[in-house]
Amino acid sequence: MKKTTIFLLICLIILTAFSGCIDDYEEGDMTKSYEMYIKIGDKILTAEMIDNAATQKLKSMLTQSDIELDMQDYANMEKVGRLSESLPADDKYINTQAGDIILYQGNQFVIYYDTNSWSLTRLGKIKDITAQELKSILGKGDIKIVLSLKNS
Repeated sequence: MKKTTIFLLICLIILTAFSGCIDDYEEGDMTKSYEMYIKIGDKILTAEMIDNAATQKLKSMLTQSDIELDMQDYANMEKVGRLSESLPADDKYINTQAGDIILYQGNQFVIYYDTNSWSLTRLGKIKDITAQELKSILGKGDIKIVLSLKNS
């Protein structure tokens, strides 16, 4: 009985400590920095970018010119494209949701259309879209997207 109680107590302590390490994005819990537009085919999506070093460098790149990315589908949950320059990473263990925009390994721009849990740098979130709508727009397979500060 004592061993079971001690084991359960240790498990509870570990779970409590670990739960504080997961960064779940909730609407309004991150400081918003700017809006970015993502053109996919004839659709333009609006993303709310958070304020961090990675998004500030991305914004600086976007003031020079729009960024075109070839995005590959990965694991039926995300589209991934390589940026021409690395951005400063600040990885934290997070639970992604459809619409999350993430930086992976400093130079991979990722749009999630499903959930995942991993150590990543959060960049922002696509606004006003359901998971089903986003998955439909992103389609199956590889796509081309354009990132811009201008809605055109």
